[in-house]
Amino acid sequence: MRYRKPFDLAQRQKAIAAFRSMRRNYKLLRRVYAPADRIERSLLRDYRDLIVAFRQTLDRPDRLVDADTLNDLDTAATKAFVQYLDRKIRLGGAW
Repeated sequence: MRYRKPFDLAQRQKAIAAFRSMRRNYKLLRRVYAPADRIERSLLRDYRDLIVAFRQTLDRPDRLVDADTLNDLDTAATKAFVQYLDRKIRLGGAW
C-alpha cells in the first residue's frame, strides 16, 4: 500500500509525482512507441483512462481522498503500462 489514511500533504506530493510520471510515460508511448493496431490502441486508451481517474481522485481535498482507490488505480495503471510494453516487445513493435 503506497497511500494510506489519513491522506496528507507528503502523500499528495508523492501522488502528484506519480501522476506526472504516468503522464510522461503515456506521452512517450503515444509518440515513440505508437500503437500499431486496434488492440494496442485499446491498451493505450485504458492506460489513459486510468491516469485520468487517478487525477480525478487527486482533485479532491485531502480529507476526501480515498487512499484505497488511489492505490488500486496506481497498481492498475502500472499493469496497463506493462501490458502495453509487453505486447510491443512480443510483436516486435517499435523496437
